[in-house]
Amino acid sequence: MNPLYAGPASGKPSQMLAAVTDGEQGVRVSDGSGGALAVDSSGLTVSALPITPQCTVRACVWIFNELKSPGFGITSRENSKD
Repeated sequence: MNPLYAGPASGKPSQMLAAVTDGEQGVRVSDGSGGALAVDSSGLTVSALPITPQCTVRACVWIFNELKSPGFGITSRENSKD
């Protein structure tokens, strides 16, 4: 698997991202989970809100408007003892 974008960005954009857009300027993400994710005003930082067994992230990368991540779950962090 070759991710198109991994945020927050550092360094140069991937070759695939550069081929379809001008770096981060053409990338925006949104909640595809009915309120389970919060996206900041930049459209690049995503935070999980409630625990949910099924979640997706939608993305717009330049002219590709309906990109959707594979489903994933949001779980709580468990306190572990070392």
